[in-house]
Amino acid sequence: MFDPIEKTFTNYDYQDGLQSNEFNSNAFMKSKSGTLYFGGINGFNYFNPSSIELNTKVPNIVFTDLYLFNKKLDVGEMVNDRIILEKPITVLETLVLNYSDNIFTIYFSSLDFSAPGKNLYCYKLEDFENEFSNSTSNRFVTYTNLNPGKYVLTVRGSNNNNLWNESGASLVLIIKPPFWLTWWFFMIAASLIVFILYSVYKYRINKILELERLRVKIASDLHDEVGSTLTKVSMRAQMLEMQINGEKESKNLKRISEQAREAVSTMQDIVWAIDSRNDGFNNLIDRMKDTAFSVLTEKNIKVDFSESGIDSDEKLNLEMRQNLYLILKEAVHNIIKHSDASEVNISLTNSDAFLTMMIADNGRSYKKKEHHTGQGLRNIEMRAKKINAECEFKHDNGFIVIVKTPPIL
Repeated sequence: MFDPIEKTFTNYDYQDGLQSNEFNSNAFMKSKSGTLYFGGINGFNYFNPSSIELNTKVPNIVFTDLYLFNKKLDVGEMVNDRIILEKPITVLETLVLNYSDNIFTIYFSSLDFSAPGKNLYCYKLEDFENEFSNSTSNRFVTYTNLNPGKYVLTVRGSNNNNLWNESGASLVLIIKPPFWLTWWFFMIAASLIVFILYSVYKYRINKILELERLRVKIASDLHDEVGSTLTKVSMRAQMLEMQINGEKESKNLKRISEQAREAVSTMQDIVWAIDSRNDGFNNLIDRMKDTAFSVLTEKNIKVDFSESGIDSDEKLNLEMRQNLYLILKEAVHNIIKHSDASEVNISLTNSDAFLTMMIADNGRSYKKKEHHTGQGLRNIEMRAKKINAECEFKHDNGFIVIVKTPPIL
């Protein structure tokens, strides 16, 4: 039927009461009153166009059924020890499902029965779909594997004359998360992680403290027992040296006394290195100064000791602290043995690139060969290698030892 005012066509079919959608050729007639007659394969239809009225009733939209895994759920039905529909879905405002209820279908209907088969629907699930679906005569929608969260399903519907209920019907849909995605599980997991990290931290701290106590104990035992014994040996050798007249025996005792004193000095260095109370950079500097000034000033050699970029409270590991000190001690003894220096400059410089220790003397009468081939320099190179340091020897108005280690940051 054509509306000349709106310039639109309205189509009718068997759902509107026609005998069929098929009519016979030339089987039509118009009466004097304007009534039209049409003959078809199942009879005939007649109507007066002026008496046809369009359906102007806006239909109500309702939800009718819920299916879970393609099975209809009744009100009060138990599913996995819980009731999903406590009342009909028609009057339900909020539907709560578990994350495991991941295949469900919701049915709906337009309450206009003029020609129910011609009613149309469109729907949108907010926070999941951005736009309404295309219009369809299907009265249901199926969703699968929705993420946990809150959604709103809105369904619009029309009557047989394409008059739409724009407000439609809405149903709040809540998908409950699995327990491992709940806030309380996150709190428990976070607390457990913090507890584990704290336990590991406490364990490591306790191990470090236990190691430091062991180092202190070893250092104390070495100092009290071994040091005392070596000192007694040295003293007794000196006493025997004074009492014996024979030159050979006297030399041997003197050698024993010297070796005992060297052993005491070496043992003191080991005790100092082991003792965790000396781990600070300031302890290393003090030890270096004590050695340099005590040994060199005894030979009337002027000493200048400087440092820059040093954090005196910074902690050094045992190997770094011990080898830096022994390198300096070896260099100082080399100066005494091989140089007639009158002045020695010692510097410690910490930068972003290196920790640099330089020991320079102004000696002139040393033998160059001894500096390159002596055991002392080999010891310095060996100890530098232990701490991944670069070692360099220079001859520039004297002899210079340069040791560069990774920076202490």
